Amino acid sequence: MNESENLARLEAVATGGPYHVSAYLWVLRVLEETRRKLEREDHITAVELLEGNLELARREFGPMALEVFTHWGLETTSDIGSIVFELVESGFLRKTDDDSIDDFDDVHDLQQALIDQYEW
Repeated sequence: MNESENLARLEAVATGGPYHVSAYLWVLRVLEETRRKLEREDHITAVELLEGNLELARREFGPMALEVFTHWGLETTSDIGSIVFELVESGFLRKTDDDSIDDFDDVHDLQQALIDQYEW
């Protein structure tokens, strides 16, 4: 499947939902960046993905990261988990039997992690 077909599939997944298609693309990018950083090609945990999310968001968006996330519909780590599991259901990602959407619940407070703890 080519890139434009994948984008069309992602747009279909995002249509009518609470998250902008950019949020899905972001999560896929975070996954790849985190795998690269951890030097892994296989499974990463929810906590590893969420840590990678914070690192990349700080680097890419700086103090505006929370604004970007809010625009995309991402307000909590549970939102990121919802996207991950939508991507699993639509065939973009795989999960293990041990993975649960609950693994993403309240791992970080995004306001605190992206704004209050931002190193100016």
